[in-house]
Amino acid sequence: MNQPTVFSTLMFWALALIPGLLHPLLLWIYNIRFGERKSLIARLLERSGTGHGSAPVRREGQKQRDEWAGRLDLGLRTYIPPVCLSALISIAATIVILAAQLPNNDLRLPPSLLAFAKLATPAAIAGFAGAYVWGVYDFVDRFRTLSLPVGALHMIWFRLLLGPILGGYSAQLLNKDFAAVFSFALSSIPVPSLLKWMQDTANQKFTIGSQSSNVPPRWELVQGLTQDIVARLNEVGVSSVAHLGNQDPVNLLRLTNIEWRNILDMMDQAYLASYVEDAIVKLRAKGIRGSIEMAVLHDRVEHGDANALAVIQSIAPDLGKDEATVKNLAQNLAEDPQVQRIWSLWWQPDDGETAAPRAPGTDDDGPPERADAAAAK
Repeated sequence: MNQPTVFSTLMFWALALIPGLLHPLLLWIYNIRFGERKSLIARLLERSGTGHGSAPVRREGQKQRDEWAGRLDLGLRTYIPPVCLSALISIAATIVILAAQLPNNDLRLPPSLLAFAKLATPAAIAGFAGAYVWGVYDFVDRFRTLSLPVGALHMIWFRLLLGPILGGYSAQLLNKDFAAVFSFALSSIPVPSLLKWMQDTANQKFTIGSQSSNVPPRWELVQGLTQDIVARLNEVGVSSVAHLGNQDPVNLLRLTNIEWRNILDMMDQAYLASYVEDAIVKLRAKGIRGSIEMAVLHDRVEHGDANALAVIQSIAPDLGKDEATVKNLAQNLAEDPQVQRIWSLWWQPDDGETAAPRAPGTDDDGPPERADAAAAK
């Protein structure tokens, strides 16, 4: 065994550190990108619900605005621990890989540690490599959507630990030549999907059966949801239409980076769908797509609009209720703080606009705010 030189030792230690430094570097770049979005979101909040000659439906208090302003920050304190874990695991694994593959002890490790590193199997190394490559890919891909929940970073270091373990088991169960390839591919599968596959396999093999009935999320009730949008909502803990309707829109924007108007529109639809469920399909044909339109209908009826009353009467059979019940639903939505918040955040007057458009059925003596927002929508 040749004695390693100082240059080779420094070079291989640098190689061992590079994979671990990549995660903090990506987080630093992401924080810069996210900071550019902060000013844009702040301007949206400043303009929402205001206009020349048009009062907002609901003016948020200073306490609420301060709370929102705090949520606009990325919150690096919660992001640093999982990134540091990923960095340490990556560095440790790279040291083991280099020590196992180098003929000389170029890293100058203690004999006991070197002997331990030599135990690493090709399948375990491939398992880590697959987990690392696809973890970095997932991190980089999030720059596209600018959506990075803390849980996604925890999944990265968990995958880095799980990859070598899967590789070790693969080496025991499969042919030696195929085990490494299988371990690399298996480690690239998203952790939730992998755990679900393992759970389903165990349930079928041991006939455990389902222990609880799953409640359907009913995403089909909201128009415009794609698989990508649903995945981003699930990632931040929004797992059903009812959850979506009751979210804080600003926090949801920060966590998912879904387009601002789309968030408000989805929440508007979801809030009404949580009341009427499948009947929302029939209401859309009558011009009622979300909770705001239903609240507008209440205001128009209150101001003596005969057409609005006729719509209320036509809705009753669709919902299987009487007219008084539909009026009560419309009034509850009109007075609901969550509906008013969505309404206020939706309304953003264009520069130079002198007044918000007034919806049919309102007069100068009545409150025009809800009709203004609906007409703008």
